[in-house]
Formats: sequence, structure tokens, C-alpha cells
Amino acid sequence: MLARELGRLGGLRGAGLKAVEDLADAHVCAYVGLWWWAHGPAATLVAGDEGTGAILVPRPPG
Repeated sequence: MLARELGRLGGLRGAGLKAVEDLADAHVCAYVGLWWWAHGPAATLVAGDEGTGAILVPRPPG
């Protein structure tokens, strides 16, 4: 089922593709926010700062 749905993405253009990209971006942001909340800064790579903006990336375990 999932493979069939992903195959349909190749045919998307314009607003339809933008909607899928925005939804994927929202899911990634929610995951990283939950990671930060659950694991804190020790388990998260922070690139940047509060003043100019930052990107948070979960660190791999180990």
C-alpha cells in the first residue's frame, strides 16, 4: 500500500506537491520537537543559536 502511494508522488506538480512537502516538513519538525522534549540537549545537535535561529538534529545513539 505505501509503495503504491509513494509512486504517485512522481506525478504531483505545483500546489499538490507543495501540500505533500509541507505535510512531510510538519512531521519532521514535530518529531524533532518531541525528541528535544524527551531527550534534551545532550541527545541533540544544535546548529545555530536563539538569536539568529537554529537547526536541531537528533544525535544517533551511542
